[in-house]
Formats: sequence, C-alpha cells, structure tokens
Amino acid sequence: MKTNRGSDRILGDNRQVRVTEVIIDRALCIGAGNCCGIAPDLFDLDDDGKAYLISGDFDDHSRIIEAAWSCPTDAIAVFGDGGNILYPPPDRRSFRDA
Repeated sequence: MKTNRGSDRILGDNRQVRVTEVIIDRALCIGAGNCCGIAPDLFDLDDDGKAYLISGDFDDHSRIIEAAWSCPTDAIAVFGDGGNILYPPPDRRSFRDA
C-alpha cells in the first residue's frame, strides 16, 4: 500500500540516503511542534517556543524528513552527503538558496 507520508514523496525509492545535517531556521519557526510530535527524541521546543535539536542521531532519515515535511513554515532543512539538500524541495524553499 502506498502511503502519503512526506518522506515517501521526497525520497521515492532512494532509501539509502544518509542525513548528515539538520538546520532549523528560528526566524521561520512558529512553534507548531509538529516536528516534536513526529520525532520527540530529536526535536523539542525551547522556552521561546522555538524548535531545536536535542539529538544528533540522524539514523532514521525517513522520520527526520517526515518531521521537516510536517513543518508549516519549512523552518527545517535536511542535508545529506556532500551537502545535498534533501528537504525542502526547490519549490518549497523559503530561506534557503541551495
């Protein structure tokens, strides 16, 4: 069965991707907390209500991309090997000019 998850749409059949960096643009973050709900072991909200990383364990790339995809302001950028941007895709980039 095909799912409608963001990571499925972003990664397609490329499941061997490796996440090397996650950047949160605090100016774009509105504290919706979607990332925390999807990956509570990786994201949390600080005292200002902004998301931050609580772990650098990027082994579960699908869940990281799913968390980034769920962000209503695309405040989370996910990078892979060689600095390749995995998320957001070019048509949804707001602050990133990759």
